[in-house]
Amino acid sequence: MNEQFIDSNSLLNKKEILSEFISSQLLAGRSEKTIQNYSHTINQLNDFIDNNEQAKNQGFYSLESIELFFRYGILERNWSKYTIWTKYKNLNPFFKWCEQKRKVNKNPLSEMVKPKMPLQAPKALNESEVNSLIEAVMNFPTQYRFTKLRNIAIIFIILYTGIRRKELLDLRVEDVDMLNGFIRIEHGKGDKYREIPIEQKTLKPALISYLDYRHKLNKTSQWFFNGTFGNHSKDNNKLTASAIDRLFRQLREMLNYKISAHRLRHTFATFLLDNTGDIYTLKELMGHTKISTTCIYLKSTRKKKVEAINSISFV
Repeated sequence: MNEQFIDSNSLLNKKEILSEFISSQLLAGRSEKTIQNYSHTINQLNDFIDNNEQAKNQGFYSLESIELFFRYGILERNWSKYTIWTKYKNLNPFFKWCEQKRKVNKNPLSEMVKPKMPLQAPKALNESEVNSLIEAVMNFPTQYRFTKLRNIAIIFIILYTGIRRKELLDLRVEDVDMLNGFIRIEHGKGDKYREIPIEQKTLKPALISYLDYRHKLNKTSQWFFNGTFGNHSKDNNKLTASAIDRLFRQLREMLNYKISAHRLRHTFATFLLDNTGDIYTLKELMGHTKISTTCIYLKSTRKKKVEAINSISFV
């Protein structure tokens, strides 16, 4: 038995250890989404070991029990390479913390071969699908005009800025500078600040229409995107993630192809890179820390490849 816990009583305190770890990540400024991902994967591992006698006999959080967890995922759950990499990425900070806090003698993942991050080309909408989406949201049946104008503004702001769903929900009125033509992301992923220009031909008119009607309804919330109903005070009536998800679910049903806020972000990046080839500007607009993250979009651009091949002439 390859017990990794220093205190065998800790086997009874998995929830307490997880709670301590989550608290440490909150204090470190990790995003809510990141912490949810950590917690979900750790709970998956705990449940697997609790219900697998072979893993339990190898010792809780031993290298052998962790390898059994990954083997189960690959063979029984058909995990993709990306899922394997994600599970490893979510578990590693936890075990590093456990080792630092002497919850375990050694990080078991340090003895495993680290999975390589698969360079998947992001799935973006093509031009025809973008046009169908715009037509759908412009003609989307809603009971209230405010909802219609807000839906249009949501789709256009993601298509023309590439901001993340959480960044969109966290936008405040003061972050959207219509006078100077910039949107400020105060606390992006990794708490990064960035500015994104407001596209003038399509996005700006959509935002103006939404803001004008919002003002007409006397909505004074500090949040840029509001619920159709609710409190009109400064600190309330923030649009919820479930409202965004519902909008995309309804659009998927209308269009019969996969669409999400994240796919629109990929679409923004792919179209911008196709039309400019400027990966460094794209990195800043997307809020990426590393240029390697942005480079995945190089794999999905076809326009430049076609132009490059057609530019070759030997005769």
